[in-house]
Amino acid sequence: TQITFSEISALAVSIGPGSFTGIRIGLSTVKGLSYGWEIRVIGVPTLPAIAARVTDWHGLICPLLDARKKEVYAALFYNKEGEGLKRLTEDLVCPPEQIMREIQTYHRETCIFIGDGALVYKDLINTFLADSAQVTLGESYPSTAFSVALIAGERLEEGKIDSPGLLFPLYLRPSEAELKKKL
Repeated sequence: TQITFSEISALAVSIGPGSFTGIRIGLSTVKGLSYGWEIRVIGVPTLPAIAARVTDWHGLICPLLDARKKEVYAALFYNKEGEGLKRLTEDLVCPPEQIMREIQTYHRETCIFIGDGALVYKDLINTFLADSAQVTLGESYPSTAFSVALIAGERLEEGKIDSPGLLFPLYLRPSEAELKKKL
């Protein structure tokens, strides 16, 4: 891009949920760059960034990430034309059936599922929602990194900057190491 660090006004980072190691590496890298180069930093939760990738859909959007252990990271959003994304649920780590039951309360309104969990649980989605669901990995949409940058740019314009020292990963459950330590 031919851009130098002195030309960068802020760094954006996805804070999770997601891969424990990936989130830690990304966050520690951005914190190091922020401190070293005195660049502002903005943390963006992963699930809203994934939902924001869906640019041509008005209605229910469910980013669904495979959290392993027969669970998903999920949230439910509604994209209304001219109004943007509205969050309907908090970020969840749950069995995929739980989010399916939540979506069923929206009276069979079609929901688009995006993310690797949507592919892993495609049969389950079809069992619960049949014709009221569309599943995509998101190949035709902008990347999650693009959405993270876009959301961070909006927050930057609003003056909503994060303190690097107070920016932590958004984990929805303990890591394997934490679980084993308790044993």
